[in-house]
Amino acid sequence: MSHYTIFECKHAEDQEKYQKMMTEERVMKFLDGLSDEYDSIKNQLIGQVPFPTVEDAYGRVQLEESRKQSMAQTAPSDR
Repeated sequence: MSHYTIFECKHAEDQEKYQKMMTEERVMKFLDGLSDEYDSIKNQLIGQVPFPTVEDAYGRVQLEESRKQSMAQTAPSDR
């Protein structure tokens, strides 16, 4: 059985609330799928006001990944 959130939209504000709720749910699903090495960025994104979009969250994770790769390349090798 699938889980569905029932949300009845009677007014324009309801539609905005629904869209915000769905965006937050998508971001949380994305963040939940990340490995533990991204815990610090996850916590930053979850605490961000306003709550980030999926695109913003993805961009921040990409930036963090690029930073980690850059640091790994510039780190002195163990010889």
